[in-house]
Amino acid sequence: MRFRTKLIASVALLFTVLVSCRGLDKNGVDHNDLASEKTWFDANGTAQRCEVQPPTCKPSGDPNPFIDSCVKQGFQAKSCGCFVLCSGSIKGFHLTEIQQVKNTNSSQERCSESDRSDIEGVKNARKQGTSLDRCLAAHVCNGKLGLCAGGDLASSTRLRDVARRGCAETVLNAFCQSGFQDTFSCPDQTVQALSSTWVELKQKDDPTKRCIREVVCSDRTSACDVPSLKRATEIKKAIDQPGCIYWLRGFCAVGSQSW
Repeated sequence: MRFRTKLIASVALLFTVLVSCRGLDKNGVDHNDLASEKTWFDANGTAQRCEVQPPTCKPSGDPNPFIDSCVKQGFQAKSCGCFVLCSGSIKGFHLTEIQQVKNTNSSQERCSESDRSDIEGVKNARKQGTSLDRCLAAHVCNGKLGLCAGGDLASSTRLRDVARRGCAETVLNAFCQSGFQDTFSCPDQTVQALSSTWVELKQKDDPTKRCIREVVCSDRTSACDVPSLKRATEIKKAIDQPGCIYWLRGFCAVGSQSW
């Protein structure tokens, strides 16, 4: 009789444990909650419906970087049809591995002789591995100040001005052979401000940086106090200017390119 009582108690305890654990994976995610979500987002931030996987799917790239980015920003990732989707929109993820391909056809470019002369002068002064070389790669080709200073900064700023006057193709062909981002329309004042913030917080992991990432990359404010939210909102406004969206890559990338 005593054995039977113990057996009943053990079965009851096991049933309680199973009920309490039902629907949870090893990370504590409620699958019922996941199933109730109607809209998920792909790597481009486009809303997708979660559909049943068809018999065959088109080949796609490695989904792991996207999954890592999704989870690190506090969202949930799941397989839906032929896609891996995220419960939140990951801004700028599709920019993290992309470089634009230069169009070498400059037949329509209006570049004056004096501007071409300036370009040639900087090109002749550039030596591989020098501070000028690094500055041009950062400021001219990727729209970031990097370690630009003094005469190097003056040269790179002059090239950006020349590019905006109609010599963009000539400048890119001369200095950005390994790839570039279209950054010339982003105001220099904004480039300087965003570069300073990026460098200032690069080696930190503090509330201000976490707030900036949430606001800029995910449109969330849960990690923000009032001062951090004010600063993050200013940065988001700067990035949202025409021509400055490439900064999403700087603030939102993960993995080896993480800020």
